[in-house]
Amino acid sequence: QNRSYRNAFLGCLIFTVAMLAVFGGLNIYASGLETPVPLEGETTAAATGLPTILIALPIILGGLGLLVSLYFVIREYTWENLRQNRAFSLMLLLLTLVLPHLAAFPVRMMGWDPLDYSTAGILRTSIFVIPLAIISIILGLFWNKRVWLINAAIFYIPFTLFFTTFFTNGNGFFSGLVGSLGYWLEQQGVERGSQPWYYYIFLQVPMYEYLPALGVLLTLGILIYRKIRGQPVTNDLPENDGENDGEPDKENVPQPQGQVLYLLLSGFWIVTSTIAYSVAGEKMPWLTVHIALPLILFTGWGLGQLVESLDWARIRSKRGLLLVGMIIVCLISLSVVIGSWMSPDRPFSGKDLNQLNNTLNFIFALTITIGSGFIIGYLLKEWDNLEQPVSLALLIFFSLLGLLTAKTAFRASYINYDNPKEYLVYAHSATGVKEALAQIEELSIRTTDGLAMQVAYDDETTYPYWWYLRDYTNQKYYGANPTRELREAPVILVGDNNYAKIEPVVGNAYHEFNYNRIWWPNQDYYNITLDRLKNAFTDPAMRSALWQIWLKRDFTEYAEVTGNGTLTLPTWQPSDRMRLYVRKDIASQVWNLGASPSQIDEILVADPYEGKGVSLIADQIVDVDGAFNLPRNLIVAQDGSLYLADTGNHRIVHAASDGEVLETWGTFADSATIEGGAPPGTFYEPWSIAIGKDGSVFVADTWNHRIQKFSPDGQFLLEW
Repeated sequence: QNRSYRNAFLGCLIFTVAMLAVFGGLNIYASGLETPVPLEGETTAAATGLPTILIALPIILGGLGLLVSLYFVIREYTWENLRQNRAFSLMLLLLTLVLPHLAAFPVRMMGWDPLDYSTAGILRTSIFVIPLAIISIILGLFWNKRVWLINAAIFYIPFTLFFTTFFTNGNGFFSGLVGSLGYWLEQQGVERGSQPWYYYIFLQVPMYEYLPALGVLLTLGILIYRKIRGQPVTNDLPENDGENDGEPDKENVPQPQGQVLYLLLSGFWIVTSTIAYSVAGEKMPWLTVHIALPLILFTGWGLGQLVESLDWARIRSKRGLLLVGMIIVCLISLSVVIGSWMSPDRPFSGKDLNQLNNTLNFIFALTITIGSGFIIGYLLKEWDNLEQPVSLALLIFFSLLGLLTAKTAFRASYINYDNPKEYLVYAHSATGVKEALAQIEELSIRTTDGLAMQVAYDDETTYPYWWYLRDYTNQKYYGANPTRELREAPVILVGDNNYAKIEPVVGNAYHEFNYNRIWWPNQDYYNITLDRLKNAFTDPAMRSALWQIWLKRDFTEYAEVTGNGTLTLPTWQPSDRMRLYVRKDIASQVWNLGASPSQIDEILVADPYEGKGVSLIADQIVDVDGAFNLPRNLIVAQDGSLYLADTGNHRIVHAASDGEVLETWGTFADSATIEGGAPPGTFYEPWSIAIGKDGSVFVADTWNHRIQKFSPDGQFLLEW
């Protein structure tokens, strides 16, 4: 009530917000500076070129401003009254429980790595964790000793048990306390996924949170309607002081309207969370929950108003159940009418089977819509105004959306939970990972009576087999360098980047099984333009295909429209693939794959040419001025001279048959970094060379992605 206190309080809050803005501006400015490569253990923020104290100062000043504003609140409102205020109590409780977990912020500001769990790293982080924990304990005990201790126990006992894996991992408590937020902060620079800014607004929310998104429009509509009609927005009562058996204390001055504050808070939360997660570098589907929560709260108020505004006794007296049934029938049939008309095979557009079937569906649904609409109109004659029927229709509409949402949730959680047709499935292990594991387990049990079979895996399949194979006593990690010793392993796992390396090792001695290892959802939502949006709504085929994806997660029509052949699960892209190699002698003992024991010795020959090589002594060694670097190719000209692709030196060498250099030409140039491409006569690791009938020299300029033609003495002629 004290004006001077109120002005000081608001001034301090404005100062705090201003300091946060300054902090954000400094970080944006610093991120644009050309900076040196950070030293090991140093974060990018520390190498911005700006002094650490300059970046941290606005936060320090903002924190002080917040503390001063709190002083004026306590001075005016008194600490005892604040302790009795439920909103303040909840805020204080949450703050004290969360405060130690925010240590990653000051750690990052100081230029240290919050994910550094070495002894030195833990000591540095403790500089902030310990004071924040002490502040939390003091505030909690000072606020309400008994309640705070109970809540702290509820919070930290499960936290400690799970993060220490039931006291078997002591560092887990510390890494959970600081690393949770610290890891997320680190990922903002990594920008995993590199999703577009509209990732949540145009993809995740419409796909999964369409009910609360539309519910926000419902709530706004109710508020606008009441404002236009001059009706009160809410029907709040004064806060209860707890002394009148649950009845509001009407003698006290009414508190600010709780429902208005609720709407303001949830609305503020919707806007800020949507902006924050759209701007953040780390955009992942599971973060949609942070946008969905305020949407649900805001929608909940609107749906609650609909329910409370309905006079159910009056509805029953005016044949309301029949009206409800007709509204449901009308809404469903109307959706069929719209769907038929918007489909590629529009009604009355032709006489083939699909077109005729769609025409019949349209006529039948339109008849039902008109009939049910006529009955609804007849029933509405009994109503003085349409507020109750409209509210009833909206409630039915959102109930149907609720059923559809339940279907969407069930499908995402229990049917497509590891299927890339769901946009929630991102960088997820494919079903092939578990299928391969089941095969490995069966082989091991049937050949060793346990999990003692040797299983080898590379650096690609480390995820997730380093965990899945934890109980296999003879697991073997061979990284990215397979050797012939791997033939001792009955089973070998390999990722697609190492296929070429493993094939000479396994040869003919192993059966090969191919699986998807990790996959991502279809990513055609990148680079959306106005033309693409227009096409999505105006092209009937594309519109229908997108509808099938939204409603059923069916990509069949979309694959036909776009000509994309990688939208079936066996061929899905983007994905990483893997192979399971099973040695044929093991397979013959377990599976009926056509290999009898008598064939084992024959089929175990991985390389039929192994051991049959002949060592030859070179007749001549050509070593042009001792400066060859990874020569890839040579060819002999008609006059006996040699043209050599000196790949590592980015040049062509023309030498006599005895190795004497006749000409050299070429220097390094990378077309990717030069506007207009690499100049003629330059190379980026030429790999192959050939001579035409007229003596012209053709060079495969490999990483410049071109062929160049030269005269016999190295004069550039043309390229393509």
